[in-house]
Amino acid sequence: MTRIIRQFSKEPLVKIKIAYGKERIVFQCPGPFSVQDQSGKTLFHHIHSAKKWRIKATQFEKPQFFYSLLLRTVFLEKDAQRTIADLRQKGLDARIECSGGQMLLQGKPLCDNSLYHIMTGEYNTLEEAEQHRSRLSYRMPCRIVRIKIREPRCKLEICDADYERSAESENMLHLLNDAEGKIRLFGISMSRKHQKSIPTQSSCKYPVSFGISTEGAMIAFSTVPLEWYVQGVLAAEMGVKKPVEALKAMAVTARTWALGHIGNLHNEEPFEFCFEEHCQRFSGFSRYASEIEKAVKETRGWTLTRENRPAASPSTAVCGGFFEESGFCAPVDVHANGIHWDGEPAGACSIEGEESLSRFLLSRPNAHCSPKGPESRQKPDRSNGFRWEASQSRQEMEKIISQKLNRDIGMLFDIRIHQRSVSGRVFSIEIIASRLNVIVQGYAEVRELLSPARLPSPFFLIEKQTAPDGIPGRFSFVGAGMGDGMGMCRAGAVHLALQGWKHVEILRHYFPETKPEKIYS
Repeated sequence: MTRIIRQFSKEPLVKIKIAYGKERIVFQCPGPFSVQDQSGKTLFHHIHSAKKWRIKATQFEKPQFFYSLLLRTVFLEKDAQRTIADLRQKGLDARIECSGGQMLLQGKPLCDNSLYHIMTGEYNTLEEAEQHRSRLSYRMPCRIVRIKIREPRCKLEICDADYERSAESENMLHLLNDAEGKIRLFGISMSRKHQKSIPTQSSCKYPVSFGISTEGAMIAFSTVPLEWYVQGVLAAEMGVKKPVEALKAMAVTARTWALGHIGNLHNEEPFEFCFEEHCQRFSGFSRYASEIEKAVKETRGWTLTRENRPAASPSTAVCGGFFEESGFCAPVDVHANGIHWDGEPAGACSIEGEESLSRFLLSRPNAHCSPKGPESRQKPDRSNGFRWEASQSRQEMEKIISQKLNRDIGMLFDIRIHQRSVSGRVFSIEIIASRLNVIVQGYAEVRELLSPARLPSPFFLIEKQTAPDGIPGRFSFVGAGMGDGMGMCRAGAVHLALQGWKHVEILRHYFPETKPEKIYS
């Protein structure tokens, strides 16, 4: 029986992480505000204060986890039960873990995004899980997932700049804006991976909650209307100076993606979506440009459906010429149905086989996302990331990989592509070194491992400069596109809109097996 996970009265609401602070978060509210603790008890009521206030954790107790191996994700319970029966016949003990569920709007079904995860094993440590994964991987692909069994616990302190007012709360604080105006946050980072960057500011016009992440850092999140969230995604992912039809296509894409992932991402955290590439990039300003507001308003409630559920609707900045058509997009595994050449003339390029793929990545085909004009074609480095190259010496790669894996790999002998997706994107690589041989899986994991920051995309070749002794002296990654290449190419959508395509035609091009449907007004 499908479980109900959310009920909405007017329009869907989503919980968005809007800020991240390593030790504290500072805020300022232009009008009166109130503060409540986790239980709803009022700590401060209708405060008028122009001062900056600080929230920090004075105590923190780590959450507890166990680890399992994820074998498969399916979308129907009967398929999950069938899979379990097949695995048990093969002597493998497995179980079903559910995420997502049905959402109601004004008491009526809105959509169902249930997922059924086939898992095996319960391990106390990551090392133990890795040992069992290595033994099982020759029989079937699997990956390690972490399951929280106890929430983190903390004590939060809130005080003004002069420490004239202060209070404490267990685990959570809620800041309520009692008048119109934005809550401003100071000295925060917009990414947990870039804490050494210059502190920045953010703002939000909706109530803000403060808590602690599973890693022990301060976070701020807000429950906002889905349509406002979609505006923030367009502002971050597309920008303002884009054709309205491209913005409309992105609005439908972003809305569908969010509905399909409520309850299926960040289940360890108090929020549902972050503002980073892991989810959809989000810019939390209180007001957006008229073009963005127009695009969201004119597509309000429109989504893409497939088999009566939110369809996979990811987007990528630049596909590089080939995008993957994904039938459904699960938070752990993306199941791609096929690939599509995204340019003119139709079917002009092929990436079947490593030789064809190499020719394609080293060429500059006339794709929709390719910068146009003779000047851009003379540049080896396309400004929009259509083609790119990254290079590191062997010694630099040893340091990067050792740091990312948190262990000394010794001398690096080789980096080999272990598995590509149907569109040629690198899904797994094998690291061969004097102290470690390991296979790393996942588009994001591969991109993270091979660069000080991350490679622009997993769509690349590996070129090696090898010394006479056979040991490589330099690794070069020659690639195409920005992002994972799933779903709609945003640069391609802009080009098609400039050619006169309507947003429904753009969506049909990138999501050919979906149906547009207005699920709320």
